[in-house]
Amino acid sequence: MTVVAGSLGTALRFGDHKLKASSHDSAPIHDGTKGKNSESPVEGSNNVSASEFAATIGKDVKELLEQSIIQNTTAFEGDAGGPDAFIGSRTETALLGFARDHLGMRNLAEERSNANIVQVVPFDSAVKCSAAVAKLSDGRYRMYVKGASEILLGKCDNIVTDASKELIAGPMTGDNHQALEHVITA
Repeated sequence: MTVVAGSLGTALRFGDHKLKASSHDSAPIHDGTKGKNSESPVEGSNNVSASEFAATIGKDVKELLEQSIIQNTTAFEGDAGGPDAFIGSRTETALLGFARDHLGMRNLAEERSNANIVQVVPFDSAVKCSAAVAKLSDGRYRMYVKGASEILLGKCDNIVTDASKELIAGPMTGDNHQALEHVITA
């Protein structure tokens, strides 16, 4: 199994999305970047490849995405190598393959051992998510959360303002929330 489509925020996406704004959603929606509006956050070009998508992501954002995948999966590397090198759930093995092929992930066990994970929150069906908390080299902590996007979106109050540049968060606007909700439900 491979990742065939993805979205990062309101403006960056790739792959085989069937996302098109419905006719009643054709008003411009602010995409979270300064002064820019798009016709719709989901009508942008979805036909870019995963490699092209990864090339547009800023270095810090790419590292965050890679670590989010690595540290919050339970799949592991098998002995075989190749496209089926990971053993675990189909979703997790697809994400790890994406991290390896497009985000620069090296040896999974080594990548995990290099992180200082201080807490793991296993999947809880009541809240539909799991998490891993890492202590960063500068002493701060970062929680990598994975779960039901429609539920996690409701918990968010910040958004990466421009994933093609550096990792800077800003407040999530109502338009951002609406755009992401549309991506999730489309």
